[in-house]
Amino acid sequence: MFEGKTLIGVGCSHVFGQLGEDYDPITCHERSWVKKLERLGNFRDSINLGAPGGSNDRSERVLLDYLKNNDTNDLVVIFSLTELSRHEFPYNKTIDGTTNFLGVCRWMISNDPGAEYWKSSNPKRVNEFLETYYMHFQDDEIDKEEINRKVTMLHTLLQTLNVEHYFFEMICHPKTINREQFGLKIPMINFKEQLGYQINANSQIYLNSNFRPSECLHWDHDGNEFLAKCILKYIKENYHG
Repeated sequence: MFEGKTLIGVGCSHVFGQLGEDYDPITCHERSWVKKLERLGNFRDSINLGAPGGSNDRSERVLLDYLKNNDTNDLVVIFSLTELSRHEFPYNKTIDGTTNFLGVCRWMISNDPGAEYWKSSNPKRVNEFLETYYMHFQDDEIDKEEINRKVTMLHTLLQTLNVEHYFFEMICHPKTINREQFGLKIPMINFKEQLGYQINANSQIYLNSNFRPSECLHWDHDGNEFLAKCILKYIKENYHG
C-alpha cells in the first residue's frame, strides 16, 4: 500500500515510544506505533519526530524544519496531537546561534513527579514564569483556536507540497479539531468506542482492547501494535478505499 514511501510520525512521547525509564531513541522507535505502522503498511522506512514531553508547538516546528531540509517526495506524514496546555518558548542561544527551546505545560506548577523532566535543566526563575503564565494568560478556548489554525495551515502546506498526511487526537480531547475549516476537509483519523462516541487514540487502545498502560501511562509493543493496526485500517477504509 505504501511501498517506496517514508512514514513521518510527529508528536509527543506517545509517538516517540517511551516506556518506563527507557528514553533511548533506537529502542523506543522499535516499540513505537510509527515503526509498527511502517511494517504493517509496507513503507520503505520511517522517521520518528516524536519527543518525550513534546508539545504541538514543537511538532509543528520540527516538521517544518524537516520539510525545509529534506526531499518531500514519497512522504506520508501523520501528526499526533497532544495536550493543548503544552507550549514551548525560546530561552537562550548557544555559541553557534542555535536556539534552545523550553517545553512547558501546566503540570510544571503542580507536584506531579513527571514535571521534573520538564524542569531538570531550566533556571530557577522558570517557576515564577510558569505560575504567571498558567494562572493569568493560558486559556483553553484560545489554545483550541490556535491548534485549529495550525492544523489548517499545515494541511494547506502539505497539500501544496503534494505530501499525503493525516492528523489524529492522541491525548488531547476528542473533537478538538474541526473536521471542516474554510471549506477544507481536514484528513483526520477518527476513533470511536463501542457505543459510537468519539474518543482519542489513547482511549481507543484502553477501551477497545485488553491492553493497559504502564505506570508511566505509555504503551508497550502490543499496545502500539494495536494502535498502528487501527490507524492503517482507518486510512485504508476512508482514504484508500
